[in-house]
Amino acid sequence: ADDLGGWLSQLTAFRAWEASGGVPLNVRFLLEGEEEIGSPNLKRYMEEFPDAFQADVMVLTDCDNPSTDVAGLTVSLRGLLDMEVELSALKGKVHSGLWGGALPDPAIGLCKLVGSLVDDQGRIVGLEAPGQSAAWREQVSALSPDDDDLRRDAGLLDDVAGLDPGDRPRVEWMWRQPHLTVIATSLPQPGKAANVILPKASARLSVRLAPGMEAAEVFAQLKERIEANVPFGLRCEVRQLQGVKGWAYAAEGPAFDAAGRAYRQAFGADLVKIGVGGSIPFITLFADQFPDTPLILNGVMDPQTGAHGPNESMHVGLFAKVVAANVLLLDELAATLGGAA
Repeated sequence: ADDLGGWLSQLTAFRAWEASGGVPLNVRFLLEGEEEIGSPNLKRYMEEFPDAFQADVMVLTDCDNPSTDVAGLTVSLRGLLDMEVELSALKGKVHSGLWGGALPDPAIGLCKLVGSLVDDQGRIVGLEAPGQSAAWREQVSALSPDDDDLRRDAGLLDDVAGLDPGDRPRVEWMWRQPHLTVIATSLPQPGKAANVILPKASARLSVRLAPGMEAAEVFAQLKERIEANVPFGLRCEVRQLQGVKGWAYAAEGPAFDAAGRAYRQAFGADLVKIGVGGSIPFITLFADQFPDTPLILNGVMDPQTGAHGPNESMHVGLFAKVVAANVLLLDELAATLGGAA
């Protein structure tokens, strides 16, 4: 589902039109295969082959749906900051029994340091986006997962609760606020345990940025906080590895009205504007390069897809509805644009 299924849904819709005599408007397909590594060559390709991107409307297919029965139109994405923190103390490994109590331990220091970056609810200390309006919160409240949803869709254990959302809908924390995740460390795996004090320890941190946050500014803020709270007098290095800004979109106008009609007919329910907590750098790039072109973001994922997991899946019933919606979308866009796109 992430993301060959999205592409297949578009190609299947196109083939359905071809089998019925041809599509009602001009369609150009562009397949970009580097999304999972940040699309490092896409901008250069855009600049070298600008004619390939000429369009009245663009449909970008790499997004989620609130459920298998309700389609989502993605209107916001979080940005991404990847950074690495390394603490050092020694020239090499030493015996923890002989030297423990005299030497600072970089591994323990790393755990303390990373833990100090978040509060008791796992929110990044001192880094928060402005709250959303009451109208927005009311609009998305029905889309917010409760703990039972988290257990069913994300595998939350029965005796563990989700993070307390407070007075906000939970999707506000998932779509419109920053979040910190440890995605790698240099600490030994259990099978390689040894009674030693490590000379150094590092962690790679992934920070999801709220729409509007700039990666460079957030990195500078976190770097300052980290360097001010290094435990045990350890040597500290902080490096930025990647930075992608977030994105938010009004999604209004004739093209989006056309999408609404197509999806309503295919799903039997209104198309719902949603956010996605993940980061899709190529979408931000399209928004920057083509600010006046409507971008319709759809996809075939649902809460139980398990994207990036070992058992990622695609719901066949949802896929069929998305294909039908894409068939109808071409017809609706042709009527809206007068057959030229």
